Amino acid sequence: MPRFAHDDIMAAKGWAVSFLRYLDFELKIAKSGDGYSAYVLRSPGGEASRTFTLPLSNDRIELLITRMGQRRRFEARRLRSPEMEAARELGASLFKSVFDEGVRDCLRSSLEHINERPGTGLRIKLRLDDAPELGDLPWELLYDGTNERFLAKSHHTPIVRYLELSECIRPLPLALPLEILVMISAPDGVATLDVEGEKAHLEQALGSLRRAGKVRLTYLPQATPRALQRALSIGTYHVIHYIGHGGFDKATDEGVLVLEDEEGKPYIADSQLLGTLIYDHRSLRLVVLNACEGARNSRSDPYAGMATALVKQSVPAVVAMQFEITDRAALTFADELYACLARGLPIDAAVSEARKAIYSQRNEIEWGTPVLYTRSDDGALFQLDLAAPLPEQPLQPEPEPEPQPQTRLEDNLDRQLDQLYDEALNQYFLERWSEARRCFRDIVELRADYENAAAMLQEVEQKARLTELYEQGVAHIQAEEWQKAHQALAALVAEQADFRDAATLLATARQSSVWPSCMGKRGGCTGAKNGRQWSRYSHKSKQSIRATPMAKDCWNRRRKRLRRPDARLSSKRATSGR
Repeated sequence: MPRFAHDDIMAAKGWAVSFLRYLDFELKIAKSGDGYSAYVLRSPGGEASRTFTLPLSNDRIELLITRMGQRRRFEARRLRSPEMEAARELGASLFKSVFDEGVRDCLRSSLEHINERPGTGLRIKLRLDDAPELGDLPWELLYDGTNERFLAKSHHTPIVRYLELSECIRPLPLALPLEILVMISAPDGVATLDVEGEKAHLEQALGSLRRAGKVRLTYLPQATPRALQRALSIGTYHVIHYIGHGGFDKATDEGVLVLEDEEGKPYIADSQLLGTLIYDHRSLRLVVLNACEGARNSRSDPYAGMATALVKQSVPAVVAMQFEITDRAALTFADELYACLARGLPIDAAVSEARKAIYSQRNEIEWGTPVLYTRSDDGALFQLDLAAPLPEQPLQPEPEPEPQPQTRLEDNLDRQLDQLYDEALNQYFLERWSEARRCFRDIVELRADYENAAAMLQEVEQKARLTELYEQGVAHIQAEEWQKAHQALAALVAEQADFRDAATLLATARQSSVWPSCMGKRGGCTGAKNGRQWSRYSHKSKQSIRATPMAKDCWNRRRKRLRRPDARLSSKRATSGR
């Protein structure tokens, strides 16, 4: 690689270089007819291309992402949890659709190439500029089923979303500490954030780095555009760490962050505003967006998302979240990310190590939440001067206190709640509502504010009630108890009109419950005109009741009963008066 010689020179001068040298596997995906084309533009294994279509429907992708997001949390999980199975299915489908035929051969040859060279990694650069609608897919979950591993969980195969722009980005010579400007936005009228609590958590997570003089945190007094502009004009910062709310404005088709105005009310900031404020701050090398939808992109403009727009506005790298992330996972990620940058690692290797730090806490899913966007060709954001003294001496870590009995009891309760929650989710996905209801009730009784157990209990109770009404309606239809079927199904449709085929069954029950007065309990006709009445009703009902197989079956059984000899005999006896 061209940087190898440059690295050797810098190392000789006392500047830190990465422990791993990367070769690029540059993969471009573009729209092609009704499908897509994948092009390997550069790799140790040569070049290749192939056309493909996504193997999963949009509905299936949404279902898997929803299942993965059922529990964004850090506690213990069982092996083969539903969340991990969903991640594997989605990641394997994306991998198989792209890495097949010649593209697969290029990847295998490239991996063999780096395996033969110790200290060498393969950086997978995804270029989605020509297929922006694919930007919202979680490519960080690419799963190689043959080797049974997620590519992004190894620093040997980091996955970055690469944006090729004309301006060249060079590493910034840096003497520690790493200056981080923290922006916590908690305006009135939106979901409340505990600003002081967020500060305390971040300082605790980065405590060892701060005491060692490797990072320095500076907090904005208020998360306003004016405060950000003023801070950047008088200080030198290498990282902006944003904690707050984000979103995607469908009207303008671009990403936004929720800042504050001077009165503490929400201020919707688009990428143009933020890009203008940070463009002249050339020491800035990284922006971390700990906000929902910070990684979301436009389906038509590859640079309309907040993260991609900031990269376009000269920021070498942006880390954003493509899903919601728990506080502990976000803090663990930040701690490991900044520690790796302070050791001189390139940003892609640092992100990979931070993913593993999340996974090491028995967190199966959230390591795939962060997304790295970069315009840096080699991922090197800084060149550290190891000879420069650190501003503070490291302090000895304080010994951790022995756990008290109350702490042990709380730990046992947490484990019990974890197991109940696992079981409740399993029963929920299997639609075993009574068991799911029992588990969620036990959780709420033990701790009312545990996760989303109270909300899930309400949802399960509703689904159980709707399912019971549906089963009652079906049973009454099969028994030809039309009035009872009508009552059960009408109550069901009134509460949820699109529940299975309840609306269709209700129409069947309504038609069948309005039989003419001449029809007896066994279907026999009374009165002298029974033959003509039956003929007219039979023709009319035969044409109107065709909605479902169940309705047809009930109609046929009633028609056969009316035409049985004993039914006709009953009709004659009723007519003659005997």
